[in-house]
Amino acid sequence: MAVFEYKALNKSGRAIKGIIDASSLEEARDKLREQSLFPVEVGTVTQSSAGRNSLSFRRTSNEDIALFSHQLASLIKGGLPLLSSLNAIAEQMGSHYLRRVVLGLAESVKEGKLFAESLSLFSRVFSPIYINMVKSGEETGSLADILLRISALMRESINLRNKVRNALIYPVVIGFVSMGVLIFLMIVVVPTLSGLFEQMNRTLPPLTLGLINVSNFLKDYWIIVLSAVVVLIVVFVWLLRIKKTREKIDNLKLKLPIIGEILRKSLVANFARTVSTLRKGGVTIITSLELAKDAVRNEVMSEAIYQAKEDISRGDSMSKALRKSGVFPPLFLHMVEVGEKSGNLEHMLDDISNSYEEEVTMALNRFTTLLEPLVIITMGLIVGIIAISILLPIFEMNQIIGL
Repeated sequence: MAVFEYKALNKSGRAIKGIIDASSLEEARDKLREQSLFPVEVGTVTQSSAGRNSLSFRRTSNEDIALFSHQLASLIKGGLPLLSSLNAIAEQMGSHYLRRVVLGLAESVKEGKLFAESLSLFSRVFSPIYINMVKSGEETGSLADILLRISALMRESINLRNKVRNALIYPVVIGFVSMGVLIFLMIVVVPTLSGLFEQMNRTLPPLTLGLINVSNFLKDYWIIVLSAVVVLIVVFVWLLRIKKTREKIDNLKLKLPIIGEILRKSLVANFARTVSTLRKGGVTIITSLELAKDAVRNEVMSEAIYQAKEDISRGDSMSKALRKSGVFPPLFLHMVEVGEKSGNLEHMLDDISNSYEEEVTMALNRFTTLLEPLVIITMGLIVGIIAISILLPIFEMNQIIGL
């Protein structure tokens, strides 16, 4: 079943727009005709093959989904029916591209489908975790509470991701600026001065000769160099599509000094909070691990969670199953074991997540404090070597003129 966006004419010839669900394009047109509407344009809003109206051209951000979930939960808690809540949210969205999704959800709910079933029509927008939690909320009659938990989970994940991203912005900017200065010196400044050095008719220092040779190579073969860089990027992106390659890269990330530990703790924090939220929503531990496996963006940890799920299904405890992988920190495993024995695993997972998120924040602050001067010193040394290479022949020329 897909959801189609249509433009049609009613009996009076007035153009109207809307959304309708059907198993095929022809069925969508037939449904419109049954409603005394003449279809003008009909296109799917859930499949990538839909042409210019497809939602796949615009990725819905997690921030938008989190806000939508919070607004929907607030309206439902206020006593407004689900259908009316969806229509109200769609109305205030204006021309926002998520509005088409919300209208599609409203149309599906209007036809009698469950909300989780309606969400599954938009699997490109709503994750399996989202759909399964909503399904659990509908079954237990706590949809509003579940939506609030989903919103909180997504906001925590967004905040943690932003902390990592923001911590790296300044060093990355410094690196790019320094690289731009380096390229300018090699392509513009050095070739200008090399002509002056040739007029000296003297043997240049090896450092200067090496610099001029590199500069000439970059100036004469910059297309080859640029093409090689592009090819390397394309090959790297292609290799990332291979699972074994991703596993090796992800395993390498976890073993990197400083960065690896930060990444490991951020992944564990995200995993713990996801499982806790799913369990609080009434999702079984096996299903929670299956969904959390897909939410963790690391092949090594994802495989460890999958193996743990298999072991738990055979009767092992969660702490024992996760310990076999050797991926999770000992403190995390100990706290999971305590939570299982006390019967308060969800609360313990929340504590783990909060603790690791604080550690990640402090580690990022220390890392950036060390990284910023390191980047500046490294690029300063490179620029300094270039400057010395340029100045050495000039000093020799001044000595000759003095003599």
